[in-house]
Amino acid sequence: MIVATAYGTSAEGKDHQVMMLGLSKANVQRLEQGQPIDVSRQTHGMGVPENLSIVIFMGDTEQEILAMFRKNGLIGPETVVGQKRPG
Repeated sequence: MIVATAYGTSAEGKDHQVMMLGLSKANVQRLEQGQPIDVSRQTHGMGVPENLSIVIFMGDTEQEILAMFRKNGLIGPETVVGQKRPG
């Protein structure tokens, strides 16, 4: 996996940060086997902001992923969950 963070200015003149994650086929295979990928400065180096942790999951549907989160106690009633709508 390749991790990079770019810093710049948006068209509106505001500070803007973009994090890019590049998954290899081996990463995708790991996700398909139900093994989440942890991304942090400790695991992937300076491309990750210091106080940020990301966990990447994969499932057949968003509902399956949400059920996996709940089953494993990763989210609770106070957790804000969002998903991009198709289209």
